[in-house]
Amino acid sequence: MFFKRFMSDRKVEKQYVSAGAKLGDALSYSYLGIPVGLSILIDIWEEWETEYSKRGYRTVSLDSFINYGGGYTKNLNGIGIKREEGEELISHVARYRRLYPGELRSVISVKKVTKRSFMGRYTLPSTEEKG
Repeated sequence: MFFKRFMSDRKVEKQYVSAGAKLGDALSYSYLGIPVGLSILIDIWEEWETEYSKRGYRTVSLDSFINYGGGYTKNLNGIGIKREEGEELISHVARYRRLYPGELRSVISVKKVTKRSFMGRYTLPSTEEKG
């Protein structure tokens, strides 16, 4: 969008954090099913990650946004840090799209949840490199 080039880095950062936090919040509830409008939230996150990274900043993992947006932590680690000279850009949106092509699948049956209590495990999407 044309107007972005006139925005300050701080305003772009706020938009990036807002988009990531909304996606993180939605995904923090994904054990209940696929969040409504997930693809739109991902597209908005991508738009602001692209602009944020163009300005030379390190991008933030989806894991951090889930923790922040989902209310598991009050601080968003890694925000506002410029990349070192020659440091490779990490696109967490591209990583997400590569690791989770298509739609996420619901991991818990709501019918079973309403009939009785139970404990279970579920895995949230992640864009952090494991290794």
